[in-house]
Amino acid sequence: MTIHADFVKILKNECPDAFTRTLPAQQAPDTVFIDGQVKLMKADEIKTWAVFLNVMFFKTLERCFNHGARVVVLGFDDYTYVPTSKTMTQVKRNKQVPAMKFGEGDSLPAYMPDDWGAAMRNRTFKVKVIHKILLETRAWFLDKQRKDAAWRARTLVLDFQRRPEVLFSPAPAAPVAAPAAAPPCALKRKRGEEDAAAAAAAAATADTAAADAADAAADAAAAAYTAGAALAARLPPPESAVWRGRGECDIKAFFWMQFSRRLLIVSTDGDYIPLSMLQMLRAQGDAAPPCEVFVFRMHTRSAADAPKPGAARGSSSAALAAPAAGAPLGPKPAAPPSPPARKQGRQYEFVHVGKLMACVARLLRSEAQHPVEQFCAMVALAGCDFALSLPRLGPKTMWKLRHRLAKLDLSQPAQLLCAMSILYWDTFVMKNTMPTGMVSSASFFAELPETEARQHYAAIMHRIKNIKTLSPRIACMLWDADRAHAHALNTEWTLAYWHLLQGFPDPHSRNFGYLRDSHGRTHFAFTKQA
Repeated sequence: MTIHADFVKILKNECPDAFTRTLPAQQAPDTVFIDGQVKLMKADEIKTWAVFLNVMFFKTLERCFNHGARVVVLGFDDYTYVPTSKTMTQVKRNKQVPAMKFGEGDSLPAYMPDDWGAAMRNRTFKVKVIHKILLETRAWFLDKQRKDAAWRARTLVLDFQRRPEVLFSPAPAAPVAAPAAAPPCALKRKRGEEDAAAAAAAAATADTAAADAADAAADAAAAAYTAGAALAARLPPPESAVWRGRGECDIKAFFWMQFSRRLLIVSTDGDYIPLSMLQMLRAQGDAAPPCEVFVFRMHTRSAADAPKPGAARGSSSAALAAPAAGAPLGPKPAAPPSPPARKQGRQYEFVHVGKLMACVARLLRSEAQHPVEQFCAMVALAGCDFALSLPRLGPKTMWKLRHRLAKLDLSQPAQLLCAMSILYWDTFVMKNTMPTGMVSSASFFAELPETEARQHYAAIMHRIKNIKTLSPRIACMLWDADRAHAHALNTEWTLAYWHLLQGFPDPHSRNFGYLRDSHGRTHFAFTKQA
């Protein structure tokens, strides 16, 4: 589970110009980060390792360089530092697809397993696949640089465990002076002398153009080497503490903002939308020049993309109209069968994160925190990898009632509880009113302790569950105060993770709404598993 897909649809409906099929030349990225974890999930038609590497990785790298980037980073999760609060998501996926048996002493098979989903559930198998991808990609890229001069101006970074590996073209050799052209032979006839002079001039011009082209190529190669070497030199040493905590690609991608002016992230994971907004907001306060972030992801259907009524069917209103004057009566002759529609492949688009931030700042009138921070808190509150989905409250309802949360700071657990209370009150009890005992004031919410926020939530939930017309099934779904408070703490930790990246706090360092069982596995507090 990632963030709820409806939030991306809401953003596209509100800000359609932030989603484009192409990027203008002036917005071409200088750095591209590829989420390799997403690329591990292949189509069933891919059966061999060679095809898998070519389709899922080599072609993707070529497309990313063709976007204009000089540096492309291929990243994978470092499982050493993936937070323990991700355990619940992994357990849920493993229940859907049982993992295959594969141990540390086993080697990768010559042919790809038929049940690839089960193979990807085995951590040992997946790590060995990643090592194979990195090994083959390194050889493929270096071979490209040896054979194609255009590739010598490109840098590839392999970001998996600890310090990333930077691959770039070696320093160009010193240019060798070309031998002087032999003087043209003297010809006896005047016409021959003129022809020889013209040929010599043409040869001199060609030599000059070739020399200029060679100089330009040498300059490009030298610049590429300098850029690649400079990037490798700027990375801290392997023993540096900078590399600790860099687990998921979701947070690894933003490490490269400091080396970029326009960063393009290639991934279908929805977490990158709130993460990119928060990291761009954070960078605006830094002294360094800001980095603009784009996300390349699967096409999101919006209200504008919905088919018009009647367009999907063959019989339109015109076909049902009365026949024209003079037209023969009786059944209309059958039209020749149309050829079957060609199946459309997956479509992708670019997301301009800066435009989304401007749109959110315009539409969210938060008085207690930055609108972008409040929106991302609403995203986490609705449910993600580290927090359960709110029962009977989805993104559409939260967005519709966003004006009711304008005086709340949704980074605080007590005020997150108040937000849930307000949303449930408006949904089940009385619209456009504050719950009994609450005051619509930023100072009231800021001074409200967690114990009183829990009491407000419990009283509101008691009233909702006693509504005679409420379905018993819905009443059972709604959370009690303990689970709601744990959810607020889960949301608080998620926001810290999205803000601090590899500097995130340990989910068990204090009460963040997670518990460990007797086997050391992490669970959500106050749930059946816990």
